[in-house]
Amino acid sequence: MAEQHNKTVCDDDIRAFLEDVTDASLPLASEKSDILAQAATYNVDLDGLETAQNSAPDAVVAQVDNAPVQRTEQTSGIPEMANFEQIDVKLSDIVTRIFEFSHRPYVVICDDKIEYMNKAALDLIAIDNPAEVLHHNFLEFVVKEDWNKLAENIGAMLTDNAETEFMMKSQLGKTSRVKMHAIYVPDSQHFSFILVGLPPEGAAASTTQTVVNMFDASTGLPNFYLFEDRVQVAVNNENYKDVRQSRNMIAVLGVSLDNLQMFKQAKMDEFIIKKLASRLVLGLPRHYTVARGLKYQFWIMMNDISSLPELEVEIAKVRKMFDEPVADNFVEHFVHASIGVSVFPKPAKSAKKLMEQAIAAVNEAQKLSDVPYVFFEEKNKKS
Repeated sequence: MAEQHNKTVCDDDIRAFLEDVTDASLPLASEKSDILAQAATYNVDLDGLETAQNSAPDAVVAQVDNAPVQRTEQTSGIPEMANFEQIDVKLSDIVTRIFEFSHRPYVVICDDKIEYMNKAALDLIAIDNPAEVLHHNFLEFVVKEDWNKLAENIGAMLTDNAETEFMMKSQLGKTSRVKMHAIYVPDSQHFSFILVGLPPEGAAASTTQTVVNMFDASTGLPNFYLFEDRVQVAVNNENYKDVRQSRNMIAVLGVSLDNLQMFKQAKMDEFIIKKLASRLVLGLPRHYTVARGLKYQFWIMMNDISSLPELEVEIAKVRKMFDEPVADNFVEHFVHASIGVSVFPKPAKSAKKLMEQAIAAVNEAQKLSDVPYVFFEEKNKKS
């Protein structure tokens, strides 16, 4: 492989580059105070909250699903809710069932620790057993870049019914964008509150909606999650070939448009991405997969590659597509693209490794400006 096209990322260093790297011990968003731990730090007037709301925790929790306290019309067969407190029931049991059947994610937090998550919230982080999250720091499941955002907005969320949008991450490394409100729970011993997520659009999602969610709305390309699935299918196809057949190579390319922010300021980013998407789809073989990414703008899978020289030729075609300017009437716009490449079956031996190594290569490519693209290769181990 030509040296000018080949910058090596060592396998031992991969964790430094991964998008979803998780530290063994969570660092604090602020060195002086634990995020969300002390209400006063975020100018939350607990005295005001306690006088504004009923001081009984059960009564506060009962308002989470907006049970009507006053009604202008009496519905036949339904008792007036003004005397609800006189009903001889255990309110917490009812509320727990409401939480479980709700499409909204609910998270009860006490001094930064998770005390309860309903099924909708557990689905966001891809965990089935609630016991796996109990007493864990809530921030373990929030993307690190949003920690300060959550800390800065928790006061407004508790006092002004403001909503905050942030990213949650699953144990599989995938991320989900959520919007949540916060409800203060009066507790003389702890700083406790409930995070209430907005219901997903079309809570009872149809098959059509599920299909739509697999593709990018702007370009029509497969999204990152569908791309991951296609990589897995391609790897499975090679792994389960007849032993008498040789395994072809699969290459995964991650592409970061490093100067996209400049186009965003000019409100041209969608135009640039759509033009590049069309160029890639029309210019590459049909059996390749071009997809939209999350952190990186494009992902490309090249399968059925028979040799390294063939792969170099194909990657050079992609590099040329990003080097050519995007024309807007009589104006040409140049993008600065960083491309990282990982190859199966060597060095990547699984679909997961293929994706992880491609991410590592993209991160390394962003640091360099003198190479067209970066390959991920294993460090040669000394015997």
